[in-house]
Amino acid sequence: MRGICLWGEEMSEKQVSEKKLAFVLILCIILATSLVAVIAFYSSVLNTKQNSIDSLNGTITDKNDEIALLNSTKQDLQDQITNMTSSIADYQKQISNLTDIVELRKIEEWIDDYFDNVSAGTYMIWNRTIAYPGYIRFARIGGGSTTETGEIYAQVTWISNNGVVYDQKKVYGVDKQFRFPVLPTSNLEVRVGYDDPENGTANIIVAISYVY
Repeated sequence: MRGICLWGEEMSEKQVSEKKLAFVLILCIILATSLVAVIAFYSSVLNTKQNSIDSLNGTITDKNDEIALLNSTKQDLQDQITNMTSSIADYQKQISNLTDIVELRKIEEWIDDYFDNVSAGTYMIWNRTIAYPGYIRFARIGGGSTTETGEIYAQVTWISNNGVVYDQKKVYGVDKQFRFPVLPTSNLEVRVGYDDPENGTANIIVAISYVY
């Protein structure tokens, strides 16, 4: 009987061990299944988060592109403003220049010189092209001659671009104001000379300018 009991105890311990092993296996299967489920769950979560991140990155890229486009547009507008400002400045200069011309405020100094021993019957001559209406001004004209009969004179002639003919002569000591009107022309001629029936000579000082 005792031997039978020992065998029965051995059988009981073996069954307990098998049950423990089975329990452990079942627990491992449950844990493994749970782990797979957890991994699958978090993989899904990670994929969702990654998709969200990718979507946000795409949005950021789109916004950066919009910002770059806006910056480019801003630069284009700034360039346009700069060009317009420059054009306005040019127009203002043109307007100021035309205003000066209309009001005869522009002056070109042509001649300021002294001529000595000018013989009777001779003259100095200057030719110019005139772009705007105005007048030829003698700021100074004068001198002295070796006789009482000699005359220092200024003479201006031109034919305007539209056919107007002008020819005027003024004598120093007789005429007071030496100003000669002029229209646009390509053949203006200015003379300063000396006439003397006694064939004397003269010293002449002259300053000529164009006012327009």
